[in-house]
Amino acid sequence: MWTKEAEERLNRIPSFVRAMAKKGIEQYAAEQGYGEINNAVMDEVKDIYGM
Repeated sequence: MWTKEAEERLNRIPSFVRAMAKKGIEQYAAEQGYGEINNAVMDEVKDIYGM
C-alpha cells in the first residue's frame, strides 16, 4: 500500500522509468517487511540504489 505522498512522489518520476522504479520500490519494501510505502521507504531506496 502506498501513502498519498509517496504516490505523488512516484508520479514525479519520469514516465519512461516509473514502472521499473515502482516495481523496485515495492520489491524492496516487501523484502524489508514494510506494510506501507511512504516517503521514508522511498528515501531508503534512493540512498541505496540512487533512484
